Amino acid sequence: MNRRQVNNRGVTLVELMVALAVLAMLMTAVIMLMSNNTVIYKKTKADISIQTSAQETYGAIQDSIMQAKSIELKAYTDTDATVKTYKKASSIAPGDASSGFDTLMSVNAVGAASYTTVYPVQLTIVYSVENSDDINNKNCTVNYYFHRYSDPESGHAKCNLYVTRTYETSVDRMDDVWPESYNSGWTPAKQTESSKEDRDKFTEWLYTSAMSEAKFHVDYTTQSFDVILDFWDRGQKYNTSGLVSCRNSYIMKDMRNRTAAAVSITETEGEGGEGGEGAEGAGGE
Repeated sequence: MNRRQVNNRGVTLVELMVALAVLAMLMTAVIMLMSNNTVIYKKTKADISIQTSAQETYGAIQDSIMQAKSIELKAYTDTDATVKTYKKASSIAPGDASSGFDTLMSVNAVGAASYTTVYPVQLTIVYSVENSDDINNKNCTVNYYFHRYSDPESGHAKCNLYVTRTYETSVDRMDDVWPESYNSGWTPAKQTESSKEDRDKFTEWLYTSAMSEAKFHVDYTTQSFDVILDFWDRGQKYNTSGLVSCRNSYIMKDMRNRTAAAVSITETEGEGGEGGEGAEGAGGE
């Protein structure tokens, strides 16, 4: 009776090496796939984070400008690193170093406007707050501090934004007031540098550290700010910009000057044409 012979010779060295090679190739493919997914996830997360920070920062500045009762801007330009103060011309006292917003733009003979690019250092805005238990139609003063420095860790230019708000209330309650010790030591300028330790002391007022630059164009005729914000964080870049108009008609212009201009236009129209006939008719009566 024939019996089937059983082969128990095992696995040869060549077969084992082939199996290990195939397994190594599969493991390498899996690791590469997981690594790529991790990189994509981190990049997507960084993109979402920087876009969210940019939109929130722009939105905060936009809301403040739109509801402003008064605006004061401290800034420097490409051609002048000296920090100057800009505000409505009628609020500039004689001998004051401030300039009117109209100096930040010019209009040529054919009506084409050109704008000076300003780099904000401090933007101070006063607006009315909504009714609540302890705030009743009082003013809020918000200060945006733009602090530029070179990040030693990344070697990239940064522009930290610090925000403080002071609320005027019936009981004179003050919220989030900038500390006097830091206020006295604040030296806003184009060349300002400070250590990370110094900046970390005031994280309570830090709004965002992802911004790399902030620029404004001011349109005096339409009372609007062209806000341009650049962001850089963990190798990701993002830019957000938009034109923000003040709802208040006299943020940049003086009401008296606008009234005088209106009177001048009326008188000019009255000298001839339909306006002249109307004046003559009134005299006849």
